[in-house]
Amino acid sequence: VQWLAEVGLGVDQIPKVIARLPALLGYSVEENLKPKALWLSQVGLSNDHIPKVIANMPQLFGYSLQEKMKPTVQWLLDIGVGREQIAKAISNKPSLLGYSLQEKLKPTVRWLADIGMEELQIAKVISASPALLGYSLEQNLKPTVQALRDQGLTQAEITRILVCHPAILGYSTKRLMQRMSILSAQGRLSRSLGSAMAWTDAKFAARFQ
Repeated sequence: VQWLAEVGLGVDQIPKVIARLPALLGYSVEENLKPKALWLSQVGLSNDHIPKVIANMPQLFGYSLQEKMKPTVQWLLDIGVGREQIAKAISNKPSLLGYSLQEKLKPTVRWLADIGMEELQIAKVISASPALLGYSLEQNLKPTVQALRDQGLTQAEITRILVCHPAILGYSTKRLMQRMSILSAQGRLSRSLGSAMAWTDAKFAARFQ
């Protein structure tokens, strides 16, 4: 508990962290907690971001540094994601460190390549939207791309839209279909979909309805 305070967690955060991971109280400060916090700083996280990551994802202290956390970061480097982007991704989505390389991360990247993205484009997409690595291929990613195809967009148009606006992959299919139908009717699907998906319902309605 003292170490959690020293690393920067507030008095209101510490009980919540322990409640989410009671086993934390049994972890060695010197052999587990400190080495992982030090590694996070070496990856590029600031002293302000480390306590936020711990508060949001205390489960990372249960992950193996050598077998899970380090290999994940090295893999991201290998596919072209920069260190600064990796640090930002971990800060925003610390659960990224808990995903299986073989069952989650690599299949997602293979799928991005299969739909036509080049290596540099994949790195750009992951850097901009690391959350997509946590999305379900079958329930989210594939249906989203199929919905784009069903609207008549070419593969080149789909790739361009996703590279420029990867957050589209995180929207519900229902929201996507509703907005695509309106944009398609106005002949503005390919040109406006990426930005229009991020707008509030009120802004979208004011612009296109």
